[in-house]
Amino acid sequence: MSKDFLTYNQQMKYLRAKKGIECGQTKDKTILCRNGYFNLVNGYKEPFINGVNGDSHKYLNGTSIDEIYQVKRFDDELRMLLLKYITKVEEEVRTLVGYKFDEVNNKGKIEWYSVNAYDPSRETQKIVKVISDSFQEIHRSEQKYIKHYFDKYKYVPTWILVKIIKFSTFISFVDFSKIDLKRDICNLYGIKDIYGNCDFTLLKGSLHWLRKIRNSCAHNERVYGIKRDGKRIKTIYHNLLAKSYERERDQKLIDLIIYMRFYLDDQDFRKFAKEIKNLLEDLQSNINSTAFNKVRGNMGIKDLSHLDILVNMKKEIKYHKF
Repeated sequence: MSKDFLTYNQQMKYLRAKKGIECGQTKDKTILCRNGYFNLVNGYKEPFINGVNGDSHKYLNGTSIDEIYQVKRFDDELRMLLLKYITKVEEEVRTLVGYKFDEVNNKGKIEWYSVNAYDPSRETQKIVKVISDSFQEIHRSEQKYIKHYFDKYKYVPTWILVKIIKFSTFISFVDFSKIDLKRDICNLYGIKDIYGNCDFTLLKGSLHWLRKIRNSCAHNERVYGIKRDGKRIKTIYHNLLAKSYERERDQKLIDLIIYMRFYLDDQDFRKFAKEIKNLLEDLQSNINSTAFNKVRGNMGIKDLSHLDILVNMKKEIKYHKF
């Protein structure tokens, strides 16, 4: 059954009468007009829910439409921040992988569309699928430089291939590449297990989590509470935080922040983490403390001071030795 149309004034009356949410001022109506009831209330009410009354949710005492908007504003700004840094990392990793792929394949003499350019221990059929997927994505591209290379050289070089294929295909491209490539990437970024060995599982898993969150950001989806059930991959940096992190099984936003500690240099990571902390502190000052703790908890952050631990770590990425 379809729901009755409600004017903005009727929506505010409904929120006051049925939800106990404070609203009614001109600024509240403006918030509803600019954001929409569904995007705002349905999208960001969860931190303020405090039980159930019959078939309706009960909300924390004093919850206002402005507080719900503050959570949405926080999420919007967080989304833009994450997208900025993830795309920066993505572009860099794609560039480095393209360079290393040719280097380990006889200085580019073994082309990317040859099965021999990949890990000989992997199934040939799966390697062929990666190559086939790459070809399809090349041919679907409408970029002028793709047409230029096809017209002039009859093929697309590796450094262009890694730029245009989908992130998911690129991750498969890395996964099936020769071990020397993956080892060099892991050594560059320090992607290693507790024993100091290159961690190929973490390399693949971290890139997939970056991809998942990047896609959510690009599609304007709520991001602060994003998670993957039971998919958490612990790292050496997790071990430096509180013991309570060891009990977590789900992959959350804190894991993305920790993965970025591998991929960003000290200066960029310091800016990245401080900007996230600033957003959280601003939200903390504008909403109910119980609601704030739910938002922080949904991100997987036990305490804001734990971000400082990551910021204060020293880590050098030796690009000059790559």
